[in-house]
Amino acid sequence: MALTEQQPLTRATVSARGGHRRRRFPAWSLIIALALVAIILLVTILAQVIAPEPLEAAAITQRLQPPSAHHLLGTDQLGRDIVSQLFYATQASVLIAGSATLLSGLIGAVLGALAGWFGKGVDTVVSFFIDVQSSIPAFILALGALVFFGGTPTVLVIILAVEGWERIARVTRAEVMSVRRSGYVQSTLNLGVSRFTTVRHHLLPALVAPLVVQITLAFPTKILLESALSFLGLGIRPPATSLGQMVGTGEQYLASAWWVVVVPGLAIFLISLAVGIIGDHLQNRMIRHAG
Repeated sequence: MALTEQQPLTRATVSARGGHRRRRFPAWSLIIALALVAIILLVTILAQVIAPEPLEAAAITQRLQPPSAHHLLGTDQLGRDIVSQLFYATQASVLIAGSATLLSGLIGAVLGALAGWFGKGVDTVVSFFIDVQSSIPAFILALGALVFFGGTPTVLVIILAVEGWERIARVTRAEVMSVRRSGYVQSTLNLGVSRFTTVRHHLLPALVAPLVVQITLAFPTKILLESALSFLGLGIRPPATSLGQMVGTGEQYLASAWWVVVVPGLAIFLISLAVGIIGDHLQNRMIRHAG
C-alpha cells in the first residue's frame, strides 16, 4: 500500500509547518559544533599520526593511572594511554557510522526516487518494504544479525545501513513526487526532453538539500547504535577498539577509575550533539527557504 498518511518533512510540505518550527539551538552553537566536527574529522584522518602511543602499546605496571602530565587522560585496565585509545576509537566509530550513514542514504534515496518518479506498481512495492522496515525494531534486528554474522567492521556497516533507510526513502519519495508533478517538469517532458536530462537538471538539484539534512540527522543515531552494540560486546572487539567498546570494557572500573568510562562516553555525547546541532540548523534553514 502506498504511503499516504505520514508525509515526511520536505520543501513540498514544509511551508505548512514552518510557522510551528523554531530553531532549537542558538546561533553560536553552530560555530562550536562546526569546530568540534572539524576536530573529529582531523582525529579520524590522522589518528595514527597524532596518537601519543601505538594502539597495541600496554604497560600493566601503569594500569588505571589517573590523569597526569605523562598521561593526560590517564590509563586503562591494561595500562594503555587513554588519549591514544580515544583517537583510535574515534576513528573506528566515525568511519563505521559515517560509512553506514552514506550507504543508508544511498539505499533510501534510490528506492525513494524510484517510487516517487514511476509511482503505481513501483511505489506500491517500495512502500511495502518501507512499512516492513519501519515495523522491525532496529536494535533487535542488529543484535540478531551480529550474533549470526559476527561483529566485523563490514558487517557493522551493513547492519547499521539497514537501520533508518526508510526515513530517507520517505523524504526522497515525497520530494520526487512534488518535482515530478510540477508544471515545469511536465512541460519539459511534453517538449520531448529526455527523462535523463530532466532528472539531471531538475530532480537531482531539488534532492540535494533534503538529503544532506536527512543524512546529517541520521549520523548521530548510527554512532549511538554502533556504540551500544560494541558496549554489549557484539560490535568491534579487541584488539581493535571503538568508543562503545572502550565504555564496555571499562565499565567495571567506573568506581575506581572513572576516566576509563567517562572519557569515551563524553566523546560519544559530543560527537552526536555536534552533528545533531548542524543537522538541526540545516533543517531550519531549509524550512525558512521553503516558507
